[in-house]
Amino acid sequence: MVRGYFPAHHWHDVLRYVADADDLWVNIEITEYSVIIDHTLVSFITETDQDVEFRVKRQELLTTDTQGMVEVSWDGTGLFTICDELADKRWVLVTADQGVSSETG
Repeated sequence: MVRGYFPAHHWHDVLRYVADADDLWVNIEITEYSVIIDHTLVSFITETDQDVEFRVKRQELLTTDTQGMVEVSWDGTGLFTICDELADKRWVLVTADQGVSSETG
């Protein structure tokens, strides 16, 4: 399992950034050291032993309305999950492509 973490206000900043582009897809990279969304570093807090890269539909990502700490995760099966435990909400997005880009550690 690959995870990244965001404070709620930071996730809202990410969504504002993502909303400004017109592309259908959002590129997401989660590495040992960072989460990168549309080629912009958005978080240093990750939990992973591998680097992954995948895409999700921009409009689906923009539907995530969070209130608390946000955990994003990728399970290797083509599902990208966004979880807000404070609001007890979870969004599961299907990725367009999946893959391990490199092993770390």
